[in-house]
Amino acid sequence: ASGGVISISTFDKFERDYFQARSTVGSFDMKNYQFTAGVKSDKTRYHLHGNILASDGYRRQSGFENYTLNLNISHQASEWSELSFILNYLDSPFARDAGGLTLDEVQQDRRQARDRNVSFQTEEEIDQFKTGVRFEYIKKAIKLKSYAFYSHRNFRGLLPFEFGGIVSLDRDYFGTGASLTWRQVGNEASNTVQFGYDLGFQNDQRQRFRNEQGTQGDQTLDQEERFRSFGLYVLDQLQIGQFLLRGGVRMDTNLLKAKDQFLSNGDDSGSIDLFSLNPSIGVSYFLRKDMRVFATIGSNFETPTLSELSANPDGSGGFNENLEAQRSINYELGYKLQKTKTQIDLSVFYIKTSNDLVPFELEAFPGRTFFRNAGSSDRLGLEFYWRQHLWKQLTMRMSYS
Repeated sequence: ASGGVISISTFDKFERDYFQARSTVGSFDMKNYQFTAGVKSDKTRYHLHGNILASDGYRRQSGFENYTLNLNISHQASEWSELSFILNYLDSPFARDAGGLTLDEVQQDRRQARDRNVSFQTEEEIDQFKTGVRFEYIKKAIKLKSYAFYSHRNFRGLLPFEFGGIVSLDRDYFGTGASLTWRQVGNEASNTVQFGYDLGFQNDQRQRFRNEQGTQGDQTLDQEERFRSFGLYVLDQLQIGQFLLRGGVRMDTNLLKAKDQFLSNGDDSGSIDLFSLNPSIGVSYFLRKDMRVFATIGSNFETPTLSELSANPDGSGGFNENLEAQRSINYELGYKLQKTKTQIDLSVFYIKTSNDLVPFELEAFPGRTFFRNAGSSDRLGLEFYWRQHLWKQLTMRMSYS
C-alpha cells in the first residue's frame, strides 16, 4: 500500500522472571493501572500485560473506559526454529465523541461538545478478541516464516445524524501467510531470493438504524459484507562487487461482496473485483563498506475499505461501486552512512498518486461521511537523519523533513 511498511516489535526478551506494576492518576478523573509480568523456563517465555484506562475527558462528552489484556508465549522448538503464540483482548464499554468545534465555539467555551454530538449522544462501544501463531525456521541459507491469525470484533456506534446514525457491526477476520528466503553466496557475488503469499478473509455483518436523539429507531440497512484478498510476491537481491540490485513484483487480487438482507427497499447486493500487479526496482552503489548511494522506483495500490464502500452516497444499501483503488508510483534518491558512532540517512522522494480516496458530506445526510476518488496528488520531499555517539552514554540525534 502507499503507506509503505509499519514495523512494530513488542518487548518479549528478558533474562529473569519479573513483575512490574504502575499506577497513574490525573485531572478529569483520569486513571491508568498497568501490570506486566514475565516468566521464563529453559525453552519457553511467557509475557503477560494488562491495562485499565479511564477518564471523564477534558471536554464534555469525551469520557472513555478501556480494558486490555495481552499474552505472548514464545517456545524454542529446536535449535533452528521458534513457535510464538499471541492473544489480545480489548473491552471498551464506551468512548464518547465530543465532535469538532468552530473557532467561535472554541473562543466561547473550548470544553464544550458539538451540539449535534450532544443531541445524538455520539459514542462507540468495542469488544475485540485477537489471537495468532507464528513459526520461524532459520538454518544456514534458508529462512522460513509463516503465520495464522483470527480476530473477532463487536462494534456499536452512535453517529451525529438520524438516518443510519446507529451502526452495529459484527466482524470476523482471519488469514494466513508465509515466506521462504534462500541465500546463495559465491566468490564475487551473492544472491537472495524470497517467495511469499498473504491470504485474508473478512466477514462483516453490518446493520444501521435511525438515531433518534440517542435512542435506536427503525432499521435502515442490513447486509453481509465479505472481503477476500490474496497476494503473491517474489523479491530478489543481487550483489556484484560494489553494486546491489533489488527487484520484485507483487500480484494482488481482491473480491468484495455485499449481500443485501434488508429487502423492503429492493435488493442492492453486488460485488467488486480489484486486481493489481506492482513491480519495484532499486540499485545501490557502495562508495565504501559503510557508505552507499541508492535509487528506487516502485508502484503501489490501496483498496477501499469495507466501511468506505458501504457508505453509499445514494442512500441505498450495497456498495458504492464507483469507488476505485488508489494507486501511486514512488521515486527515491538517497545516501546512507552507517558507522559505529555515526549514522546519516538522506533521501529525496517524489510520490504521484491517482484516484485518491477522500471523504465528503452531502446536504441530504448531514454529519455522515462518504468517500470518492478525487483527482491526483504530487508529493515532493526531503528527509534527513543524523545520529552521533558523543561520549560513553551520551548520544545526539537530529532529524529534518
